[in-house]
Amino acid sequence: MIQMMNIDDSISSPEQDRDMRGIGMQEAAFFINQLSDAEYWAAPLPCAEDEKITQICAFYQQLSSRERIAFKKMITQNGYFVLSVYSTRMAMLGVRKRQESWLIYGIVALTIGWTTPYVDQREILMNLAPLYHSAQIVGDPRHIFEAGVQHVEDEGLRQLILGFLNRDPRDQRPEAMGWEVIQGPSGLIYRFDDQPIPEGHL
Repeated sequence: MIQMMNIDDSISSPEQDRDMRGIGMQEAAFFINQLSDAEYWAAPLPCAEDEKITQICAFYQQLSSRERIAFKKMITQNGYFVLSVYSTRMAMLGVRKRQESWLIYGIVALTIGWTTPYVDQREILMNLAPLYHSAQIVGDPRHIFEAGVQHVEDEGLRQLILGFLNRDPRDQRPEAMGWEVIQGPSGLIYRFDDQPIPEGHL
């Protein structure tokens, strides 16, 4: 069951990051893998799961290179779908809250699932489109994207994500990747391929 978020709008504190390290990589991966991506997508913006995955992304950035490789191997196909959902939810929240941090963690989430066998580069580009559009609204897209890959050592992944900044502006548009940008009662909404808009996004 997805829970409403009952916290302030700040990103995880150093104390929370230490707590995440304390529970270990297996527990963090299990949390992501066991979520229903469909239920999570439909959950109110924000929800408690948003904050938890944000903490996990901050935790992931602090891991050593060897630990990050081990953690990524723990992510299942469902976990990859959940991280993709999280990235788009962060694209919406980043604009609604006018906070770059949400967008940065949305990019970090995409880097976690990069090496799983379920990833198609086109899906990464599709997920980057809402983040880029939101970054244009909130601040400097280059700063946000570079912060999102600061921990990344895989040059191919860095080039894929940062390369989005240099694409033809027509190809950077969310609409070019199948997204529709909608202004809802509570703020910006991204809808993919004419899918119904969840009540939690309104």
